[in-house]
Amino acid sequence: MSGHVEEYVNEPHTTGVWLTIIGTFLILSIIVYFGSMYYKASASGFQSTREETGSIGTELQQQRDYEAEMSQKTEWIDKDKGTIQIPLDVAMGIVVKKYNN
Repeated sequence: MSGHVEEYVNEPHTTGVWLTIIGTFLILSIIVYFGSMYYKASASGFQSTREETGSIGTELQQQRDYEAEMSQKTEWIDKDKGTIQIPLDVAMGIVVKKYNN
């Protein structure tokens, strides 16, 4: 027994473990690299599309201007029914006054 060496059958081969770790690292690195390249390409394409269609910004500004004008406008909607359009802050003041009385 003194000169006998026991062989461990269940011990993993370290070479295979290291090759698996290095292979996994390489695959993940490739995925991250190409993923970032795809993201940059799609982001720049979106930016150039947005610059080409500059009318989106002007249409949005026109819509905001229209909404601001309409929210401050006071006019009769239907005189027969007594319906009038007034600004929201004025209407809230009237409601608060009526509620406090």
